[in-house]
Amino acid sequence: MTNEPDWEELSYFYYDKPVEFVEDIIGQEPTDQQAKLLNSVLENRATSAKAGHGVGKTAGEAWVVLWFMFTRAMCRIPCTAPTGHQLNDILWPEIKKWYNQSKLKEHELFLWTKTRFAFNDEEYKDMWFATPRSSNKPDNMQGFHADEVLYIVDEASGVDQEVMEVIEGALTNDGARLLMCGNPTQISGMFYDSHKKDRDFFNCLTFSCEDSPLVSQEYIDRIYDRYGYHSNVARVRVRGQFPTQEPDTIIPITLPEKAAMTEIDPEGRVVHIGVDVARYGDDETVFYSRRGGKNLDYEIKQQTSTTDTSGFAAALAKKYNSQYQVKIKVDVTGVGGGVVDELKAKSLNNTIIIPVGFGEKAAENDKYANKVTEMYFLAKEYLKENPNQIPNDEELIAQLSSRKYSIDSKDRFRIESKDDFKKRTGQSPDRADGFVLSYYEAKRKTAGTW
Repeated sequence: MTNEPDWEELSYFYYDKPVEFVEDIIGQEPTDQQAKLLNSVLENRATSAKAGHGVGKTAGEAWVVLWFMFTRAMCRIPCTAPTGHQLNDILWPEIKKWYNQSKLKEHELFLWTKTRFAFNDEEYKDMWFATPRSSNKPDNMQGFHADEVLYIVDEASGVDQEVMEVIEGALTNDGARLLMCGNPTQISGMFYDSHKKDRDFFNCLTFSCEDSPLVSQEYIDRIYDRYGYHSNVARVRVRGQFPTQEPDTIIPITLPEKAAMTEIDPEGRVVHIGVDVARYGDDETVFYSRRGGKNLDYEIKQQTSTTDTSGFAAALAKKYNSQYQVKIKVDVTGVGGGVVDELKAKSLNNTIIIPVGFGEKAAENDKYANKVTEMYFLAKEYLKENPNQIPNDEELIAQLSSRKYSIDSKDRFRIESKDDFKKRTGQSPDRADGFVLSYYEAKRKTAGTW
């Protein structure tokens, strides 16, 4: 390119060449999957791409924004995602990253800010732009009128249905297009329907980790070895397929996946802390705290002494006990009893220490074989009936959605033992145990009251 390129001529040249734009202007070689994504936006009014983890979909979305902005004068590109983190910390900086590496940046053709990516001209910057819009209000996606409008929805499975309906309605306008991408975590909503009953309207793409040069074989093998080729964890996170109903798992993967793509405010006057104490070897000591359905702290420790464990739990309690009552629930199986003794000896203000024996009798003894089984089923009930915000941690979600159960000789539900889970998956379900501990109440008026 010359020192002063003919931008208008280049815009016409790359108008129908998004892959070449990425190669020549951004200086990247798209994978076959990313090339399909780019060409689909060119050729189709609506594109829906479901993908496994790490296949480069966010980079692909950012490249689409840059190509569309460069080749469609006066275009408008509203971008949204289910959480502020996904939108403002992942997708939006990705646009800045690739713009800064492109030849467009050399000539300051556009201007990136935290709230807008616009044509760098005072006369046109308010008419030619891309912008991040949170999905907490449907109105945020309204009012975009131009000859060329492109809606981009990242992690589309997690975006509220009311917001998706606003976008769907906007597609009736001439010149409006839609790109939806995401991990296929939910089996309802517009993203799911786009690959099922509405697939005639969408160009549907599926990007498996198995076909991506960006994903290591080590990652794929680890998921398959731990959870099985046919597990929902492998379906969603590796092969980019929607989950199926697994009859012998307690918590369906759709529940924690949805909670990981949700943002809520904390509620209530009690902070609940679950502490699952590592028993040996590579097991993890897990601290999970919540107020209402919102996670406050999530810490993973290895090879910690009972003194260190009790000290960290006490520090968490002191963080909150001046404003809220704190309840620390500790698994006393194995060495957990020592942690309870040390915590009680600290005489923490406004803090209740609750020892929990996973093998003890359940409150509903005629329904659940033991307390840990009851805890998992009641955590499932809470996730299903209340808004929750949990960490987007792959191992936590996988453990929660992979714990199996059986029916014992007394017709009670009995959870798969910790040792059997470890033999099957190669890891202990410590993160999931810490999570369900935080939802346990020692005294309930009725089962399921939290």
